[in-house]
Amino acid sequence: MKFHGFCFTIILITFLTASIYSQYEVDLSADVPANYQSTGVIPTHLIESSGIIRGGREITAQGVLKVPIVFVRFQQDNSTSQFWPNADILPTPLFELLDSIIPVSSVFSYNNLSKYYDMFSGGNGNGSLGEFKVIGKVFYIQLSQTHSSYANDALIATEVLDSLDKKINFREFDNWRFKVNNELYNHQYLPYNPRSGNSADGILDFMVIFSRHVSRSAPGNVGGYAALVGIGNIVKDGILINPSCGVWGFNAVERTDSRIKGIIAHEIGHFQFGFGTGITGAHYGKRYN
Repeated sequence: MKFHGFCFTIILITFLTASIYSQYEVDLSADVPANYQSTGVIPTHLIESSGIIRGGREITAQGVLKVPIVFVRFQQDNSTSQFWPNADILPTPLFELLDSIIPVSSVFSYNNLSKYYDMFSGGNGNGSLGEFKVIGKVFYIQLSQTHSSYANDALIATEVLDSLDKKINFREFDNWRFKVNNELYNHQYLPYNPRSGNSADGILDFMVIFSRHVSRSAPGNVGGYAALVGIGNIVKDGILINPSCGVWGFNAVERTDSRIKGIIAHEIGHFQFGFGTGITGAHYGKRYN
């Protein structure tokens, strides 16, 4: 997977101490699941002659990844900010955070995550697409209780999935069979067929849940988790959803769209590049110039 410049700079960093997370100006030390192991060598047959790795470590870094991004509002949640002036409406930059399809022109028009991943994987923004295309749908969901009523983030995520189940067919987001023969970096694209109802492996490829407010499980101003922490195994439309099927983001009402994009890319990067033992992991980090 090759990357080059776009509207903000992303760098691949190996984090050795939690203090380095301060580049986000928020405490992200909780975003790597404890005791997650990431060892092993990429098999040579999974590396193309160009040097590009065929796929990412845990999710693909090549081809098309289709994901839902869900922003979460709570009951009696009327808080606003300069970036989010009306709590009833998802700000336009967030509503446009993903393209729903790859444009016929092969040009992503918004400065969103779809364009970001296209440009950073070799696209030129002028009709020549990169190695990695990220598309999907953005949702704004209001939950049944106030923010303080939820004991932890797992309870919030469970209700989000229940609400989302009324809006989508989760099979639409199962297009990859990951770790073929249980081999990291080895993924097979088997897009969902709406006629037959068949999808790839019966496991959700990926999703993002982004709360308007701070985490209910982690102390402080945690930016995100590289997992759907605590949800266990949930089945929707015959699709298994477990902690490894997505990431969390927090405190959206206090962040700009650029920061929200940075947190999402950071957390997705954990899955593409791999986690390390404890707090050591390789992933995208965002640098503000």
